[in-house]
Amino acid sequence: MGLGLNHDEPIVNIDWGQVTYEGNQVRVWDVGRNRLVFRATLDDWGKPVASYLYTDAYVSDQIYVDTSYYYYSGDRLNSFIQIFATDSHGWFYSQGWEQFTFTYNGNGDIASFHRRNEEVTTRFMYNTTPVTKIITDYALTTSFRFLEFLELIKLPMSNAVSSIDMTKLHLGYPPYTFYEKRFFNYDVVDGLVRSYIAPQGSGYQTFYIGWDCSGTAALNTDKSQMGIISNVDQFKKWYPDRAK
Repeated sequence: MGLGLNHDEPIVNIDWGQVTYEGNQVRVWDVGRNRLVFRATLDDWGKPVASYLYTDAYVSDQIYVDTSYYYYSGDRLNSFIQIFATDSHGWFYSQGWEQFTFTYNGNGDIASFHRRNEEVTTRFMYNTTPVTKIITDYALTTSFRFLEFLELIKLPMSNAVSSIDMTKLHLGYPPYTFYEKRFFNYDVVDGLVRSYIAPQGSGYQTFYIGWDCSGTAALNTDKSQMGIISNVDQFKKWYPDRAK
């Protein structure tokens, strides 16, 4: 897992991880290396108000540090500020910061977010297919993705995303859309996206999604014996009524 646009955020690799909950603190540990990797501070309503990421930088013996603060309007995320640096034995360099500001459409779904310093706006367009959960191809920060994986934060999306684009908005220059991705042919069962198609070069790719919600995934065998899914045929075997 590694995100970021103009500043490179290193990939986080954890072979054996553990999540602990202590009061208003949620921590992710790299057990194999006996090291804290991520920590989130929650408010009285369970919303993250700060997060702290400590992970290996691209150069050995250096640590990438990210401290982020999250601001809300009611239950809705309004913005967050990211402060990052590389720590080399107590010397900090490659320091920077970024502010992300969010807007929402009339349905309450995320409409866009804007990076202040990078001057980039990411927009979300939707079709009319209702969903309750969706995974989208957008880049915020590694810390934010940790919060999503831990289910501490979720960008609201009540309909399936039809496209995402990223546009550079530099003062004095016309807008320049440098990234665009579209999604088609959603297969939605019980409000969950099971598969969709996305263009890939001159063709397309079909993506299949398997859900395990509170142990109720539709498997035709015991989950503990499933092993690693390495191809589409295996996926369809374990999720026979979910992959088409």
